[in-house]
Amino acid sequence: MADEDFKLSSSDDRTVVDIHMNGQRRFVAVTREAIVRYLKLSPDQAVDLDRRLRYEFVHKHIEVVLRAAQRKLDAANPDADLIMIRVGEL
Repeated sequence: MADEDFKLSSSDDRTVVDIHMNGQRRFVAVTREAIVRYLKLSPDQAVDLDRRLRYEFVHKHIEVVLRAAQRKLDAANPDADLIMIRVGEL
């Protein structure tokens, strides 16, 4: 599905994986809200989910993120360069 080598970056509202998938460079953006829902965080807990914690989540759960990205590619546009993972898609 993907090469072992990837880069991560986090912004205010998403964490992005820069990776080769299916022979093409892709950017997989995971929204903060998708991570909150996946972890089933309360609103009080979600407040503490900063950039560093989201970065660590995506790094630790990279296979979950890439499976979600692959499902979106298979279902929609297999040539997409940017894949957004939103609430309920992890």
